Amino acid sequence: DYANLRITQIQERQIKVEEAWKRLERFANNRVLAQLADNPDLQSAVTNEKLSLENYKTSVKEIYKNIIESEFYDVYIKSDDSYQADKNFVRTVLLNVVAETESLFDSFEESSIFMNDDADNVVSMVEKTVKWFSESSEYGGDILPMFGDAETHDFGFNLFVKAVNMWDEINPYIDKNLKNWIQERVAEMDIIIMQLAVTEIIAYKEIPIPVSLNEYNEIAKWYSTENSGSFINGILYKVIEDLKNGKLKKVYNYMGNQPDIALVGPARRDLYKRELYNHKGVQMVDLFHASRGCRFSCYPCAVSYLGGRCFRPRPIDQTIADLETIDNNRLFIVDNSLAQNKQWEMDLFREMIPLKKKWISHTIEDDPQVLDLAAQAGAWYVYQAVYDTSDYIKERVKRYHDYGIGVEGTILFGLDNQTEDDILRLIDFLLKIDLDLAEFTILAPFPHTKAYDDLMRQGRIFDHDWDHYNAGQVVYQPKHMSPDRLQELYEYAWKAFYQDETQEEKMFKLFTNVVLREMEDGTYRPRNRKLANKTFGKEVDRSKSHFNEF
Repeated sequence: DYANLRITQIQERQIKVEEAWKRLERFANNRVLAQLADNPDLQSAVTNEKLSLENYKTSVKEIYKNIIESEFYDVYIKSDDSYQADKNFVRTVLLNVVAETESLFDSFEESSIFMNDDADNVVSMVEKTVKWFSESSEYGGDILPMFGDAETHDFGFNLFVKAVNMWDEINPYIDKNLKNWIQERVAEMDIIIMQLAVTEIIAYKEIPIPVSLNEYNEIAKWYSTENSGSFINGILYKVIEDLKNGKLKKVYNYMGNQPDIALVGPARRDLYKRELYNHKGVQMVDLFHASRGCRFSCYPCAVSYLGGRCFRPRPIDQTIADLETIDNNRLFIVDNSLAQNKQWEMDLFREMIPLKKKWISHTIEDDPQVLDLAAQAGAWYVYQAVYDTSDYIKERVKRYHDYGIGVEGTILFGLDNQTEDDILRLIDFLLKIDLDLAEFTILAPFPHTKAYDDLMRQGRIFDHDWDHYNAGQVVYQPKHMSPDRLQELYEYAWKAFYQDETQEEKMFKLFTNVVLREMEDGTYRPRNRKLANKTFGKEVDRSKSHFNEF
């Protein structure tokens, strides 16, 4: 309505710059906003709650101004005129403009002191309502209600009270179970839904368990993420099995029985603030994974324990769909190793080519076909273990470079087969094989590794302070030298490798290479000048070396 009002005002003033009002037409004609404006459920709620935009004029103008002046609005008006584009635009507005308009929520808080706590949930509810809207429905779809009727209200209230009272009894089992998952990937709403589900199963025995599970599966889909239903059910079935046996386990451990990798959905990148992952206006890489698990089980590595000893690649179509959601040209594919299934690896790279992403990864297959596809798919640089001074390592680095792929060598010190002379020769070797970067580490005997088992059995671990297990400090007795000497060699390696050219200078060269490639294929994005004086959300001194600019 406000957009239409502005068009009328501009036309009435007879402003001849046609673009001034035509630029607003796409906004005013947004199909999803039109459905919302006519939605009878919404109109009824507005009437019953006696709501009026007259009370929020200042906030409405602020929101409108921020939308029209935003970069995403420019993208929107240039995009295809489709219902999906309209829906995506509205969802973006909700999450990036409405949710960040403090004056609006300050006004709400004057009516309800709870709004400060409820604001995020309110925005999330509205965004999910829009998410499920359909063009085929006259009014878009149903507005998510708080309660269906008085009986539902009473049931919900009583269930809530019981859940709060039983929190200390039930939550430890859920909480300890979730510690076996990556915590940041578990939505807070999932935890709440599981707590309510277990409470209902225990307190309302007249409700069949399958009915409760189906209900909370649907609730999860509506109020949390698309994949939450499967995730929650997987845990609840185990809890229910123990409830039937009269015994709850302290921990529900899936480490030896990993869930289907196809259940992994797109990461919720809308949850983090991109300006905090930005260095002087340049967006940092997004992290992404295309597989889990590792079949190699290397001596010092805990990955095969944490992710399983079986390589579990995500389905290619799901992987590509996830990649398409990432609004960033540059990625770090964090898979432990892509070189575990040649056909899958080639299929993945082939499907990535049209995306024109530039990416970093751990090692890939040493095969001309794979390297060629990787280069076409946007391989920026890879991590390559350098474990000896053989010609094979030298030639492998060269092959990467032949395909335009940079190499960061990863060098591990402290293995039992390394003497002091071996380490010094390895450092000299690194200076001759044209590595773009090098990263040095000291063996850290992490639990669940063969290294840990051997060193513990031999009584050689002398430091059990977990803060020191950072791959940069010696926490055990090396076989061929003192701990202090190994520490000295580690520090010497960093200084020797970066003596003639600093780490920042070498990284700047890699960064320049990727910028040139992006310019060639039309994907380059200039830095955000508004963030030029900040790094990861903090003010920086712009007078420092230009090599820190990237």
